[in-house]
Amino acid sequence: MLIPEDDERRTLAVSSISNEMFEDEEFLEEIKRGQEEIVFPKIKNILEDYFSELIGERIAFKDMMNSWEEAIKVAAGPLLKEGFIKQEYMDAMIQNVHVNGAYMIIVPGFAMPHARPECGAVKTGMSILHLKEPVEFPEEQKVQVLLALAAADANVHLDAMADLAEILIDDDKMERLFGAKEASQIREVFE
Repeated sequence: MLIPEDDERRTLAVSSISNEMFEDEEFLEEIKRGQEEIVFPKIKNILEDYFSELIGERIAFKDMMNSWEEAIKVAAGPLLKEGFIKQEYMDAMIQNVHVNGAYMIIVPGFAMPHARPECGAVKTGMSILHLKEPVEFPEEQKVQVLLALAAADANVHLDAMADLAEILIDDDKMERLFGAKEASQIREVFE
């Protein structure tokens, strides 16, 4: 079918072709197969690269922390040191817990301390603190892994949560994360 030159007839022709394509079961199967074999693996690779880049070498292991405030400071310390955040951002992370409670504990044992971008986020990045002995947050919630998020814009925090969801609902990955003894094991969880 040739596409007509004038706009109205062109729109009708394209619409007709589109309708035919999406009524064709074989065509739809090809699209689905292409998504599963090509698109989804590419997205997975992009997300793996995304987390690898955001976390970099910023993974620390400690036996214990005296307080949740200290744990947030240690978790976010590499972000401060490498210029991802200003001191005010770290202070805002702690203040968020004082004001809002332990809302940043996303699943039992896992917290994602963060603050609003305007509180001193310079660029987007993450750092991880893995504790041998969990630290107690308000409301008697114990946390073993803290993923400190520097969000340079408000959408990054939501995007990071969406990307983390796959890991957080996977019991095997969470078991491996909590049981990790070295940085390479944590990186594998995020792959």
